[in-house]
Amino acid sequence: MRRRYYLPERNRQEGPRGPPGRDGTSGGGNTPGNPSALIGATATNGTATTYMRSDAAPALETTGVTSGFYKSADITVDAQGRVTAASDGSAITTFRLAGDSGPQQDIVNNSVMTVGGGVGLTSTAATPETVTLDLEDTAVTPGSYKSADITVDQQGRITAASAGAQGTMSSFTVTGDNASTQTIEDGDTLTVRGGTGISTEVFGLPADTIEIDLADTAVTPGTYEHANITVDQQGRITAATDGPVDEVLVPCKNDTIGTISKGTPIYITGTVGASDTFTIAAADASNPATMPASGVLQTTLTPNTQGFYVQTGLLRGFNTSGITGSPGINDTIYVSNGGGGLTAIKPTGTNLIQNIGIVARLDAANGSILVSSVLRSNDVPNIPEGQAWIGNASGVAVPTDVEFTMNGNFGATQTVNNGDLLTISGGSGLGLTLEAQTSSVPLITSSTTNKASHEGGAIYRNTYVSGTANYTSQTLFAASSPGYCKVSFRNLNNSIAFFGGLIPDVGSVNPSASDTTQFDTMYSFSHIGSDWRWNYPSGGPGTSGLSFNDSNVNHSTSDVVSVTYDGSVAGGTITWERNGSILVPASTITGVGTNLVFHAKFEVYLAAGNTRVQEFADVTVESASSENPRSTIVPASGTLGQQYGGTGVNFNTAGNGQVLIGSLGSDATLGTITQGDGILVSNGAGSITVSAHVKQGTTSGYAAVYWDTKTKAFWYQ
Repeated sequence: MRRRYYLPERNRQEGPRGPPGRDGTSGGGNTPGNPSALIGATATNGTATTYMRSDAAPALETTGVTSGFYKSADITVDAQGRVTAASDGSAITTFRLAGDSGPQQDIVNNSVMTVGGGVGLTSTAATPETVTLDLEDTAVTPGSYKSADITVDQQGRITAASAGAQGTMSSFTVTGDNASTQTIEDGDTLTVRGGTGISTEVFGLPADTIEIDLADTAVTPGTYEHANITVDQQGRITAATDGPVDEVLVPCKNDTIGTISKGTPIYITGTVGASDTFTIAAADASNPATMPASGVLQTTLTPNTQGFYVQTGLLRGFNTSGITGSPGINDTIYVSNGGGGLTAIKPTGTNLIQNIGIVARLDAANGSILVSSVLRSNDVPNIPEGQAWIGNASGVAVPTDVEFTMNGNFGATQTVNNGDLLTISGGSGLGLTLEAQTSSVPLITSSTTNKASHEGGAIYRNTYVSGTANYTSQTLFAASSPGYCKVSFRNLNNSIAFFGGLIPDVGSVNPSASDTTQFDTMYSFSHIGSDWRWNYPSGGPGTSGLSFNDSNVNHSTSDVVSVTYDGSVAGGTITWERNGSILVPASTITGVGTNLVFHAKFEVYLAAGNTRVQEFADVTVESASSENPRSTIVPASGTLGQQYGGTGVNFNTAGNGQVLIGSLGSDATLGTITQGDGILVSNGAGSITVSAHVKQGTTSGYAAVYWDTKTKAFWYQ
């Protein structure tokens, strides 16, 4: 940058002075001069004592490049941006030009390229090096046209235009849903009127606008739960109120790999993330880990689908006729065991018991259940045989093996546990021998002695003495009273064909004919392959014709199975059980009869030449229900001494009219009553007759004459 200094006139004449002296005078000794160096690429430090004149300026140093014009120049530039070398570069000699159509063209050096205007276009060349393309004018006159009539060329340009005719419509026709029509003439007013539930309104803005709205009804806008509503002919809600809540629905998701059917009792397995939707699976009364049930499923859910379960209230649209046990209206429904589901049969054995509701409507398609899931097993749970509910130190009842303690005036205290044998015998001086009479019924088969025998709780197949043909080994027990019979056993041989169970003594069935094959009249167990199978006569008690159900429960020689007839339940019930639990599929038949007589029977099919072997163990036959005593202690012989409150005598040896007569200081003895004066004693079998005699006077040869008031005759003495 050039700087300009303005000096006083004197200084401009005299030139710059040196620095002032100490006395304030002007310094001196320096003289002015012109720059002697050129500005180059590097700095030059000088040593001169002269100052550069104010109107002097340095010059740029030359770089060595030849000044001139260079085409397509190749140049070299130094760090200060100065061109230090330059030469002409290689010039463009040709390039290729292409269009939307047509062959490509090569443009060589010094050729002339023409940009020509096509249809509707005009090109104009100008300097510097510019070509302008313009649309060509058409014959149309620029301007504004109403209802225009126009002509358009192939390129879409308007080539001619004129104003068209206006206001030529004189009428139009309107029609409605009823198919009648109206003609609207020019100048008429068209009214759009609202019908039932519709209102209309005309607006100026936006122009020519008619707004059509639904008319309000008397209903109050809002949210209604379980609503009771009134609907008009047009389908509009005209009144609404909250309705009664008849079900409590809980959101859930089937988190299993199988489909869970509508009406299945379910239990909660978790939640879906952090939501209030529960994951669920089917509850099963035989599996405590799946109990209690939280409710029943409202709709069938496939894997990973969501829905609701009914915790309390009505489950509608359900096949209540298909529930196991064939319930009726108001019958209790339970969570089933052995796979879950619903049942009208109260679970037994060690299965849990949960009352899940009652049948409200009985129908194969539109039945309903009044559900009440109390989220606990709501009955006294089943416990193993031989246990009782006994409170512990915390006051909680727990299943406990039954035991009790016995002691007497003498001897050690004895503890009697479940399964122990308690023996009560007559002691010294008691004079009695006691025995137990059980309800087990006797073996009445006598014609199969060579084929089977009953020894204690076992049934043996004997050696078949003929040994030349296949045979049936049969064993029959007799029930002692109608209305109840139960047989329990273990089968020790899975390889033989057998039937074991109950046979009714009714109709044409004669169980005493034990050598006759009667398996098709029995309610029995058999096995097929490795599974138990339960069988029954298809026509009911007293008929033949075998029906069966493969229970798909593995058969084991350790299984204790039983068949029970109880005439006091559901019109007479037959129940098949394995190890204390009802088989699955459900194995109960109801309505067989209330006061029938059943016997226990075994039929085993064997090959010729088989030798003696035990086939069944733990065989018990009961003729009284388990609610009644199974054994009774009764005197077998002897008499109870008078010192223990007994008679001391055996009245079976007493004579007619004998009674116990006391003797001071001694035991009472048998004696007769002696008649006295006016008394007549007559001793008969089980009777003593005492009559009074009235003295009437004397007669010749007799001391007295009496009138017998009983025989109405005189008696002389």
